[in-house]
Amino acid sequence: MQFSSVRSQEYIVIEEVNKFFVGMVFREGKLFCNTLPLDSWDKAIFYLKRNYDIKKFHGEVDPRIQERARRVAESIFDLFMGKPVSVDLNILIETPNWSVLTSLLRIPRGKVCTYGELGKFFKMNPRAMGRIMGMNPFPLIIPCHRVIRSDMSLGGYSYGVDLKRKILEREGVKINRTNKVDISSLYRFTEAEV
Repeated sequence: MQFSSVRSQEYIVIEEVNKFFVGMVFREGKLFCNTLPLDSWDKAIFYLKRNYDIKKFHGEVDPRIQERARRVAESIFDLFMGKPVSVDLNILIETPNWSVLTSLLRIPRGKVCTYGELGKFFKMNPRAMGRIMGMNPFPLIIPCHRVIRSDMSLGGYSYGVDLKRKILEREGVKINRTNKVDISSLYRFTEAEV
């Protein structure tokens, strides 16, 4: 189901893919934010409202946006299932901390990086890195779920630690019963990368 909002050229779209619902907001033709695939339309709206100021819906969505939303939702679902998918970053609206967020794309599927390691290269406190990950408007497209605590525990996740674990395991990350990631899954940035 799609709606346009009261703001000019802004569209809120909920797409169903394989019985899951992906919420997205498009602004001026670009993706402004998205949700993970969720098990209900209501949850998709809830997460969009929680992370983005949605007041009213009305009207129909531009057919070009509708088609783009469908493709993006399918890609997000594939990422959710652990499949290797690359999404064109040109469809995303750049956000604050864009260079930090896009650096996460260097972490391969099946690997993780720590908040501390990432913070070292950006000369930021690991807790600041955690806040940036928590504000990522493009979960799965920008893989903030691949960032964990220095003690190899999973850390937090906007959609819950259990879901973070499932996504990482689908990508091939080895995690033990106490939610600690196996050291073999650790990825380290080099100076040349960041």
